[in-house]
Amino acid sequence: MQLTPLTAPVLARPVDVAVDGGLTLAAKGPDGNPWVSGASGVAAVGGASWVVSDSSAQPARFGDWAAPGAVQPGLPAREKRYDLESITPLTRDAAGGVTLLSLGSGSKKSRAVGLAQLVDSRGVATGTPQALDVAPLYERLRGLVDGELNIEGATVRHGLAGAELLLFNRAATGGDASRVFVLDGDAFVDAIRTGAAVSSSALRSSRAVDLGQLANGAHLAFSDARALADGRILFSASSERSEPDRDGAISGSAIGFLDRDLTLGELRPLAGPPRKVEGIVLARDLDPAAPADRVVMVTDGDDPTVPGERLHADLGTPLG
Repeated sequence: MQLTPLTAPVLARPVDVAVDGGLTLAAKGPDGNPWVSGASGVAAVGGASWVVSDSSAQPARFGDWAAPGAVQPGLPAREKRYDLESITPLTRDAAGGVTLLSLGSGSKKSRAVGLAQLVDSRGVATGTPQALDVAPLYERLRGLVDGELNIEGATVRHGLAGAELLLFNRAATGGDASRVFVLDGDAFVDAIRTGAAVSSSALRSSRAVDLGQLANGAHLAFSDARALADGRILFSASSERSEPDRDGAISGSAIGFLDRDLTLGELRPLAGPPRKVEGIVLARDLDPAAPADRVVMVTDGDDPTVPGERLHADLGTPLG
C-alpha cells in the first residue's frame, strides 16, 4: 500500500548536536569489542541507561554516561541474530522498579522475539531476563505494512483507554510509508506474567506516516520514539539506502513530533555530518536537573570496528 500525502512534510531549521562520547564498555562484549557499535535503542531508569544493539542478544547498562558500561544477561546465544531494535519501560511499581521491554525487528520470522527485564529504581537488573514470543502479533502486523515489517522503536503512552504500547515500523524504501501500531500494553504485561505468546488481538489501531525526506533527497523513516506527558510523541528518524537485512550508506537523521492523534508535527534535521540516530530519551529521564528541552541520543555507525556515539541536542522548547 502506497501513501500519497496531500502535502509533503516540511523540515524546520536544523538542530545542532553535541557529541558526548562513545558507547564504551568496561570489558569486551559478545562480539569481542569493548564497545557497543550497533546501538539500536535506549531506555533510562533511575539515572541509568540501557542500550540494545541489533547485533547482540545482550543489552548494555550504563550507570553513568561518564563511565564505561557493562554487558547484561539477555537472550540465549544462537547463530541467527535476534535484531533487537527497541527498548522501553513497560511498567513501573510503587518502589520505582521497572519492567524493561526489548523487541526484535520482525524483519525475519526468527526475529519475532522480545526480552523482559526487571530493574530496580536505580536501573539495576533484579532477576532473570525473560524471553517473550511476539510471533502471533508480528504475523498480523506484517500484513499491514508497506514493504517489510521492521519494528525500530517502542514507547508506552497512558490515556483514557489505559496503557498503550506504540510500535514504530521503519519503511524500507522512499516509496513506502512508515507506520505506528497502537497496542494494548496490558497484553504484554499478561504475556510476561503467564509466559504465553502475545496475541494478534493486542493490536488496537495503526496509522501510516510519511516523514518526507532530508534536503539531500534521502527519505526518512522511524528509528525510535518516546511518549511525552501531554500525549505527543517525540521521535527520531534516519535515512539510509538499505533493506531490512542489509545496511547502506547513512544519509542523516532528524528529530520530530507526532501529535496525540499521531499526525506529523515539527520535523527538524540534525546538523553536522550524517549520523544514524537509533535511540532517543529525554535528558531529564537521566537527570532531573538537566535542561527541559534537551534530548539524549545514541547512534549506529554501521561499522563494528568503532563504538556508537552518545549525543545530545537542545530543542528550544520544554519537553515536559
